[in-house]
Amino acid sequence: MGENELGEDLTKSFVRKDNDRGNDRKESVTVSRKLYWCSVVMGFAVLEPWNEILSCMNYFQNAYEPEHKPQFTLPMIVFLPLVGCQLFLIAYGKHFSMKLKIVTCMSILTFLVYIFLIVSRGITDKTKSFYSIVVLTLFIGTFNGIVQSSLGGLVGAMGGGGKYMAANMAGNGLSGILANLLTLLSLAIIGGSVENEFKSTMLFFIIMAALMIGCVYVAYIMLEDPFVADIVSNLALEKPLREIFRLTWPVFKNHGKNVFFNYVSTFVVFPGVLLKNPGTYFPQQWAVPFLIFIFNFFDTVGRFIPSYVNVIKSGAVKYLCLFRLLTVIISCLIGYGVYDGFFIDNTLIITNMIIFSTTNGLATTLTMMYGIVEAEDKDKEDTGKIMVVFLTGGIFVGSLLAQLVFSRID
Repeated sequence: MGENELGEDLTKSFVRKDNDRGNDRKESVTVSRKLYWCSVVMGFAVLEPWNEILSCMNYFQNAYEPEHKPQFTLPMIVFLPLVGCQLFLIAYGKHFSMKLKIVTCMSILTFLVYIFLIVSRGITDKTKSFYSIVVLTLFIGTFNGIVQSSLGGLVGAMGGGGKYMAANMAGNGLSGILANLLTLLSLAIIGGSVENEFKSTMLFFIIMAALMIGCVYVAYIMLEDPFVADIVSNLALEKPLREIFRLTWPVFKNHGKNVFFNYVSTFVVFPGVLLKNPGTYFPQQWAVPFLIFIFNFFDTVGRFIPSYVNVIKSGAVKYLCLFRLLTVIISCLIGYGVYDGFFIDNTLIITNMIIFSTTNGLATTLTMMYGIVEAEDKDKEDTGKIMVVFLTGGIFVGSLLAQLVFSRID
């Protein structure tokens, strides 16, 4: 794209008006294709650290069970520091450059996730090894929270009628799909036997580290784009904490409550309960990543639906979130073998996972899109950050309930 074409693209993307109060930007719904796909890649990168660990959960289960249950513990630990990081950045984040918060922290994440596997394998004492990766997971969650909050605020401020936020959500789903496909590919290359599981897991982590390095480069290119650089340089100064808290309640009352409830419903049973009974269609070392692949694939399908067909209006999103409770109940019946042999079979396991994941992705994108679109222009960035706080808060509460309640049920 030449400089003239880029200038025309940016002119279509926003119109600026200056007044005595400062810069106030009026946006159109025209979206830069380049920045749309950059937003997808960033959405991919921000969830990839967690998806790397999740995709290989069968390996970690085999390594630590029965003394420890990583499928319940690690989701809670990785999301524990996220909410605190995000709240801190809402109030004080503008004291730090966007490149530091996104590019540098994403680079650190790439390194931490890679050594996660080395630490889990290198320490022979099972208990010391497990608590070592728990501590490492806290650090992963901290840097992940910085990147996720900063990116959520940035794509919110970029506007585009919520399309950049939708692209970010779609990238979240694609990260899971690619992680699962590469997990299965690594199993196929190395061999799917239990003896070869560490080798296939190591190959997968090496491939993902290379992809994350590429994502770091894309993050740098995105922040160097003139439109994004202008957005970053003209972001409003921090609001006083009192004003931020005043904004939090309207955001929660609008769509914050929906995204929070949606993710509590998801992570109270995923991955822990749903992986207790992955089905009998494959050996377990194949069935677990395959079931996670089903979740990620249809979750991503749900995230893309609003970009092409959107018949669910803003006020109806809460009913979609309530409907998902039915799939949560069925997930518990499957995971704990209630009526096992009567109506629980492979077909029900897969069908429930498809509905469970599709509605999760659909509800996520709708709540995040409507939350941004319905916010005032001056509040879009902070609204994006607050919505991400409610999203990760829902994940943490759901995974905490899973750890405290469902992990104790046999």
